[in-house]
Amino acid sequence: MESGTEYSESLKRASGFLFSDDLEKAIDETNKALAAEPENPEAICMLGIVAFQMDDAGRALTLIERAHNLDPDCRDYADALAIINTRVGKLSEGLYYAKLATALQPNEDLTALIPWEFRDYMAVLLNPGLSPRFINALVMFHKRDYKKAAEYCEKELRIDAENGACHLLLGRALAARGEYGQALAAFKAAVDLDPSDGEAHEYAGHALIHLGRFDDGRACHERAVSLAPGDADLHSRTTAALAYFPEAEWRAFPQEAKALGEKILAKADRVDLSDRQAFSGGRRIRIGYLSDAFCDDPRLPFIEAVLKSHDKRRFEVYCYHLTIYEDIYTTGLKGYASHWQHFQDVDDDTAARIMAGDDLDIVIDLCGYDNDQRLAVLARKPAPVQVSWLSWPHASGLGAIDYVISDPVTRDADDAHTAGETCMELECGLVAFEAKTITLDGGRSRSSPAKKNGFVTFGGVCDLARLNPSVAGLWAKVLCAVPESRLLLGGVQTICAESKTRVRELFADSGVLERVSFHATSEDEMDDPTYFVQVDVMLDTFPVSGAAETCESLMAGIPVLTLAGTRRSALVSASILRSAGKEEWVAHSDEAFVKNAAALAGDIPRLAKIRRTLRGEVAKSDLCDCAAFTRVLEGAYVQMLLRNFAKSKEKKKKRVRKKGQAGTRAPANTEASP
Repeated sequence: MESGTEYSESLKRASGFLFSDDLEKAIDETNKALAAEPENPEAICMLGIVAFQMDDAGRALTLIERAHNLDPDCRDYADALAIINTRVGKLSEGLYYAKLATALQPNEDLTALIPWEFRDYMAVLLNPGLSPRFINALVMFHKRDYKKAAEYCEKELRIDAENGACHLLLGRALAARGEYGQALAAFKAAVDLDPSDGEAHEYAGHALIHLGRFDDGRACHERAVSLAPGDADLHSRTTAALAYFPEAEWRAFPQEAKALGEKILAKADRVDLSDRQAFSGGRRIRIGYLSDAFCDDPRLPFIEAVLKSHDKRRFEVYCYHLTIYEDIYTTGLKGYASHWQHFQDVDDDTAARIMAGDDLDIVIDLCGYDNDQRLAVLARKPAPVQVSWLSWPHASGLGAIDYVISDPVTRDADDAHTAGETCMELECGLVAFEAKTITLDGGRSRSSPAKKNGFVTFGGVCDLARLNPSVAGLWAKVLCAVPESRLLLGGVQTICAESKTRVRELFADSGVLERVSFHATSEDEMDDPTYFVQVDVMLDTFPVSGAAETCESLMAGIPVLTLAGTRRSALVSASILRSAGKEEWVAHSDEAFVKNAAALAGDIPRLAKIRRTLRGEVAKSDLCDCAAFTRVLEGAYVQMLLRNFAKSKEKKKKRVRKKGQAGTRAPANTEASP
């Protein structure tokens, strides 16, 4: 390297920036050196080292291998390759280059420019450690930064394509972003590397269901359960997925839930509460909420409404947070609780004993079979009364739940799927939320698209786990009944290419395909509010209806049409609409659904008025009366506790009577014979 040349000066400056950890400027200067001498291996190696410092080991190895091929007699390149391969866990490759380096000569000018950690092979060999890229991917995943998690996984896989755990994590990160096609490819790679990994099969099934391939998804889930028969968490997720299936498959839910319950109960020792005095009044009620949604989550508005409105003079609130993730919403919720406990890294026995030690009167499960559920904790019965509310897709069915919170809309469905639980019906509805917690695009959302466009735009959620063939068929009938209308699919983070292809297949023979379009969401704004700005009437899905998007639509001034089904998951929107005072938008047949849609679409001035006034109407309805809802819910809790007190009192009387009978029984005849 000749001193004083433009090339050498740029490379020296690049080295200085590298040592001071100013990597962007190091790249700029290295590129200047490469512009002067494009094929100089020294600059190519320097760029590779910068890439490694930026956590892109795959690109680093590619660049430094290129430098080595250009100058195979230089020791510095072999040293760097030995160290980087070793640090990323490729010990055999690292050892190869380390041996090769002993036979080569260093480039003294270059050696002075490279940090020492790229020259000391033995120090790295003695402490290779875990892959920092995979660790960073895990951290980002649990922080719910799925984009960065995927990027770290991809960097790791560029240097270790056989890391099955990394393929699995990449798939989960992509699925969380709605990129189900790419996620499926990642899950298949994990399955190919380890066909016995039940979790890889289970997540592949999840991706297939969200791509509308229900039969393939169910087959993957059955395979997953057979490979991991003792994994209750995996079995719980596959059981929950049945909610997306037609009635024939859904009929398996009670049996699956029973099998899962037996699996969990077989390993669960109940907490001893025999010395616990049943609540009979006279003090504050100690109530515990068990949830994975104490953060930015679709259920958050419903949970926040109750925690904020609880009468703290009557209730002492304990919250048990089931995930590692926290955000600004978590901070706000902590202010409404008397006690807060993290359970994400606490085993089931310890968690149950902590809850029992808190001397709870009643515990409320907000998870059901959800991803981060803790059914095994509930199975240990840490509180005298255990209640299911907001559980997905139904109450647990473990035999450890005493009551299910229902309302007039969901009561029959809940009664049909309970496993010994008692349904507690709330006349006011199933949920409530504060109107101010849902704000969508300010005034723009209240301008009527139909009035501007001259035609009605229906909206629909483009999640193929919910947009099934029956839903597509009904929506096509709506478009046929309303000439010139459009269907805009969106309401999700992203719509992958595979989903678009499947949607086109679903509508191909309907005669309305040219009127179906997709909402484009930008990469940087995954929760784009402009979707609601373009929609006049929202069409709900079945047998899984909306909750969050139904509330969001109403608060944006958009009427929601739903088809009430026979299972709880198909009735959530109907329950919300009843509480909002809009039962006329609930249909009980396909014909009624189409008729409701045509009636709304046929009156554009009415749609414009609804757009302006609906938010205010809903804000004054039972759906947004959080204080009243919470008072009713609290009354139900008290009623449950008093029933439990009456039962415990009756049991105590029976024990006393049995004791008395044993004490007054005539003694046996022991008189000797004459």
